Amino acid sequence: MERAGRKVCKYCDSGNVAKKGTRKTKAGAVRLLKCCDCGRKFAYNPGFEKKRVDQKTITRAVKSYYQGMSVRDIAADLESEGTGVSHKTIYN
Repeated sequence: MERAGRKVCKYCDSGNVAKKGTRKTKAGAVRLLKCCDCGRKFAYNPGFEKKRVDQKTITRAVKSYYQGMSVRDIAADLESEGTGVSHKTIYN
């Protein structure tokens, strides 16, 4: 989480966090943080928690949708670039 420009622990809401490396996922590297108060590690991925597709693809699909493209056209466009996302996923 981030409150007022500061990263905070998602378990205890403490602002006392330190960088603890990265974790590799299918979507790419995700920043890991460690809370100095409760000692728990967590991933910092604002707004895209538990998503399987990378952030750029999600924002591009949403932008195309709000520009008036149909969800099937967006899915076909992403498929041509190698990202296999169904039209149902884009609609949801």
